[in-house]
Amino acid sequence: VALRLVGWFPANGTEALPIVLIALNVIGAMGVVVGYVAQGAMIAEVTDEHELSTGKRQEGMFYAALSFVGKAPVGLGSMISGFGLWLIDWPQGEEIQSGADIPPETLMQLGILYGPALAIIGVIGILFYRQYRLDRHVHDRILSELADRR
Repeated sequence: VALRLVGWFPANGTEALPIVLIALNVIGAMGVVVGYVAQGAMIAEVTDEHELSTGKRQEGMFYAALSFVGKAPVGLGSMISGFGLWLIDWPQGEEIQSGADIPPETLMQLGILYGPALAIIGVIGILFYRQYRLDRHVHDRILSELADRR
């Protein structure tokens, strides 16, 4: 949406449009898959670190938190999306049959709201992930110390 607004996206009806859309969807899907795999591995490593520091093994708590974190954005995102549509006065009614029935200024407002909002959320996510300090060497040390305790 943001690329279309600044003129960096193929126009409707061009041969490049479906190719670019498919490529972006493939890249996005790959990112989602990598994210899910990484989350599972990270939770396992954090569980080991937590056991080392507290003496308690609590996988269930960590995986329940992961499940909540996966579900909460759906509800929160729906609420924020509804507020955003209300904010830009998104048209409603039977006269709205397609995107062509939406005023261009409303589509522009949607693009401005959608593009930067997702970018900000993505940057916040990256900042949180940067706090993750467990690498292979640290995790190996944690596993070694846990094995010694047992």
